[in-house]
Amino acid sequence: MASKPKRIAGATAPPSRKKVPRRLDGDHHGTDRVSWRYSLIDWEGIWGWDKIQQEDHMRIARYFKDHEGMAVPDIYHLRGGGSHPIDPSEISRQAQQRLTDLKLDDVDSLFSFRFSGVERLWGYFAESCFYFIWWDPRHEVYPALKQHT
Repeated sequence: MASKPKRIAGATAPPSRKKVPRRLDGDHHGTDRVSWRYSLIDWEGIWGWDKIQQEDHMRIARYFKDHEGMAVPDIYHLRGGGSHPIDPSEISRQAQQRLTDLKLDDVDSLFSFRFSGVERLWGYFAESCFYFIWWDPRHEVYPALKQHT
């Protein structure tokens, strides 16, 4: 039985010189740009998104729309530096239990976005993707002690 001739892939036409590869979001200078993910939102818990008032939901949406595409390191400087990572072992026991219920208790670091003196939005980064989890309007996930008390 005769063997089939080897096929060699080849272009049928040379590439167009008119098309130039480019990035839609500009030059990154080696930094990753953040994107937002909604697949892990807690809808039913104490800080569930089903409890967000419409005006707060609109404010949150506008905020993240305005900051989409920022470099991940720049996120830490938002809202006067009040946004920061938190070790999950430092959040309230109730919040830790909710992470377990959501099967998110293996997350190494949570991130708190500061919206006001007490309002926080919680989630976590996986590389440059931020996964939303909770809206905490009363600063209950990570209760901070007042200074000088």
